[in-house]
Amino acid sequence: MKEQLKNNISKDVKSAVKNYITTVNSEKINNLYSMVWGSIEHELVNVALVHTRGNQSQAARVLGIDRITLSRIRKQRR
Repeated sequence: MKEQLKNNISKDVKSAVKNYITTVNSEKINNLYSMVWGSIEHELVNVALVHTRGNQSQAARVLGIDRITLSRIRKQRR
């Protein structure tokens, strides 16, 4: 079950990136890695914080990072 969910996430990301590339003129795309990673990271943090009702220590544990890293990510996004 867990592996299937992991595969679904990968497929969703792949599909979204392919859709973006085919929709936007490829000559106008730059910094795709940063854009995609920033979007994914932002959503990961938000979902983890909602799941843990805003508890940063628990959210960091869910994400597999330390609380200081989570705080740094949140500051960068502001």
